[in-house]
Amino acid sequence: IIPTSTTKEFIDQSYVIESDIIRLIMQFGNSKVNLKDEEGETYETTVNEEIINQFLENDLQLSNPLYQSIIDDVKKGLELHELRTGDYYSKSRDNSIAQLAISLMIDKHSISENWKLTQNIHVKTIEESIAKDIFDVMLRYKTLFVENQIKLNMDQLKNPELTTESRQEVYKTIMELTKIKIYFNSFLDRII
Repeated sequence: IIPTSTTKEFIDQSYVIESDIIRLIMQFGNSKVNLKDEEGETYETTVNEEIINQFLENDLQLSNPLYQSIIDDVKKGLELHELRTGDYYSKSRDNSIAQLAISLMIDKHSISENWKLTQNIHVKTIEESIAKDIFDVMLRYKTLFVENQIKLNMDQLKNPELTTESRQEVYKTIMELTKIKIYFNSFLDRII
């Protein structure tokens, strides 16, 4: 099949990453995972608790209002000692949240049992790699967040009324944010 159009499709990275965060909440929010803190100490938490803690610690917000409302509701649920996952949201009175929950809980792809039975090939299931998924998705989101902060600061530099002192502060902020971006990308095996 030969493509008939040469137009390139734009993929909104923020939408993709934010969808992954909400998918983790819907599918695995109540799953327990073992993670390591900054000192290398292992701790046990749930997917929901880890995601909400990351958002609170880093003062993050999702750009999609529907997704952010889910994050806010999950946070409210944690305060009430409730783990709100896809099962909870699939019964929501808000039809858009219920439809989203149902669509994100359904796996679009699955691996044939024949791989394991006849070929003796074992592929890790998503359940076996949730901790890595949380780490990767949250790191990708933080990287995107930092990139957006760099762009906002770059836009400030376009202001002709900016004083020299303010301009230097903005440059300093951009340099610090760039270092953070490089640090995050090193964990994602990206070279900048």
